Amino acid sequence: MAEERDILKERRHHVLRQRVKARCAFIKSRIDKYSIAAMCRVLAVNRAGFYAWLKQPKSARQLEDGRLLNKTKQCWIESGFASAMATSPEI
Repeated sequence: MAEERDILKERRHHVLRQRVKARCAFIKSRIDKYSIAAMCRVLAVNRAGFYAWLKQPKSARQLEDGRLLNKTKQCWIESGFASAMATSPEI
């Protein structure tokens, strides 16, 4: 019961009003902290559905987004912007 209360306290993200995919992402992000069964029960997500969502391969869009994000990070680091930000007096 305490675990379920703690899960509900974390709902500041209004996860209960979001679609199932968002609730599944919420559960995945807190697997280390709470039991999957309790989170699925509290968030009204079918446990089998959650496991199916976990096994789902990434879409072409997700793969491309990840590739672009990595490329952007690499360019940002190579440009020296990261070190300039750390030494900038305005920040």
